[in-house]
Amino acid sequence: MRKGVTRSGRGPARRGRWSREGAAVAAGLLGFLSSGGLAQEGPTTRPIERRLEDLERENRELRARIEAIERIGASEPEEGLEVEETVGPGITFRYGDVRSTFQIFADAGFAYANPEASGQGHSAFALGTVDLFASMQMGERAHILSETLVKKRGDDTGIEQERLWASWTFGDRLYAKLGVDHSPISHWNRIYHHGEWLFTTADRPSLGQFEEGSGFLPSHFAGLELGGSVSTSLGRLEYVGTVSNGRGPEVDERQVFSDANDDKAFELGLGLAPAGAEPLQVGVAAHVDKIPENPSNPAQPDPIREQILTAYADYRAPGLEILAEGGWIRHEDTGTDDTFHHRSGYVQLGLPRGNTTPYTRFDIRSMREDDPYFAEADRDLDRRLQVFGVRYDLHANLAAKLELGLGRTERRHSSGDVTRDSLTTAEFQLAWVF
Repeated sequence: MRKGVTRSGRGPARRGRWSREGAAVAAGLLGFLSSGGLAQEGPTTRPIERRLEDLERENRELRARIEAIERIGASEPEEGLEVEETVGPGITFRYGDVRSTFQIFADAGFAYANPEASGQGHSAFALGTVDLFASMQMGERAHILSETLVKKRGDDTGIEQERLWASWTFGDRLYAKLGVDHSPISHWNRIYHHGEWLFTTADRPSLGQFEEGSGFLPSHFAGLELGGSVSTSLGRLEYVGTVSNGRGPEVDERQVFSDANDDKAFELGLGLAPAGAEPLQVGVAAHVDKIPENPSNPAQPDPIREQILTAYADYRAPGLEILAEGGWIRHEDTGTDDTFHHRSGYVQLGLPRGNTTPYTRFDIRSMREDDPYFAEADRDLDRRLQVFGVRYDLHANLAAKLELGLGRTERRHSSGDVTRDSLTTAEFQLAWVF
């Protein structure tokens, strides 16, 4: 498995100020795993997180017993900041009932593409992103998360606050979250977020690309999220709903500080882990919004109604990983009543064998040309790509990925003509976390 929590068992131990009996060390290890640091917290639909929730409940009980024993056996209770002894990357501090986890993700590599991207050569070395991830758990109910990226912005390097939210958990059936997070409409982004060390492949599929790149989904939202989970006769059901500012006038614009119109975006997601079929999970998500007009784009003088539907299937077991996701987008121009339909999807297969994971992924997007919202940024062009690659874990915290891709892509030339060309890609990436 490639989700962060599955790697923590192989990392080196960190020594802090505290020293306890073996049971306390075990509690600390379980506490690190249950804190979700490597999973980059946020409600998801993975079976591993349900198992971690069970571990977390057991861990709280164990800690309570240990603390009771210590109160009886010690003349003065230990107070102050503690650096917990943990296994895996990152560092965890504890002060009373407040636990803080800090991690840094980064990557660098070499990439080749033919045809080349506009204004670039065929090949280049490139620094990826530096992801500063912090999570704070206050008691059993309050949780705060921050994710800040240092990344390429045009020809310069910039700092972007990708996620920042606070949540309160009322119980398994209900939590409330306020702030900026990744939208439930993309299953890929809800399970992997930004740290490229977390996922098997060297790059994201089309449905997982972000707005400032080549993405066409609203990957981020700023607003309120409510969700929870419940056990049913069919299996474990997870649900999430959001109300947010929605899309900006341009496809790469995130409305995190204001809203260009009074219309809000709404999303609803459902996930099910069928009883007796773990570790399989399936789910669907829907998004509705009214995109504001764009005065700087003559082709978009009126608002656009947007409906999105996505579905996924996720299977993770020792020796086999299968991840599939599909998305359907409908845009209606309120000025002309023209309707544009877009489709995209991928199927990814991985075969973990110790430190080595061979993988392949077929990724396709079929877009309707001249959609006024997508066309200005060339997001209305078709592309399909079959990648073959291998990931090798050089260390618990360091992974090397080698990938080759073959496919077809559409290109829009300065004349406005669109042509279809063969596409060849190759990439070598080092991704790490500490």
